[in-house]
Amino acid sequence: MYRGENSNSLDITKSNHSDLGELDALLVEPLRGQQQLLDEETQALQAVEATNNVDKGNKELDKAVKNNSSSRKLTLLFLFFLTFFGLHS
Repeated sequence: MYRGENSNSLDITKSNHSDLGELDALLVEPLRGQQQLLDEETQALQAVEATNNVDKGNKELDKAVKNNSSSRKLTLLFLFFLTFFGLHS
């Protein structure tokens, strides 16, 4: 009698274990999909941030080029006046 009950309990336990495995798979799949969506959204946000940083960098480079150009003009003007007044003195 005990043998039959043990066998029945074993079958129930195996069935429960199998059901838990299926339930686990049902719960894990949507979570994997959500994680993939979150990863893609994170990558998109990082791409937008990188683009903004590049835009800011380009603006700073434009400022630097303009400042360099102004400095070059002032230096040439200074050298011109120095040469002009140095030759006539």
